[in-house]
Amino acid sequence: MPKTVLIVEDVEDISNILSMRLEMYGYEYILAQNGREGLAKMRENKPDLVLLDIRMPGLTGYDLLNAVSTDDEIRHIPVIMCTASAGAEAEEKCIELGAKYFITKPFDHRYLKTCIESCIGLPDGE
Repeated sequence: MPKTVLIVEDVEDISNILSMRLEMYGYEYILAQNGREGLAKMRENKPDLVLLDIRMPGLTGYDLLNAVSTDDEIRHIPVIMCTASAGAEAEEKCIELGAKYFITKPFDHRYLKTCIESCIGLPDGE
């Protein structure tokens, strides 16, 4: 059974790029356009992994990471930050809040694939 990745991204072009990449890699995906929708979809769908942006209206990526870390039902779900918020401070904050990886946009697609596989393995569960 293919593994599912939740993309939480408010920029449609970035969501499209990530979803196309996930399809190429063999993963299924779910889209959320902001942090609140992302948190709801995490709780409802229990994806295998989350790709998360920092800067979004309303509930930011930081807020979502914080909410996940305190929720026993979803805290086990790994999160990879995919963000334009470059810098050591942003990366450090995300890692402290529980993110597994921090990838800056524009991102290297081979590295993204490696990070995903490191978190959840190959798409078919092998």
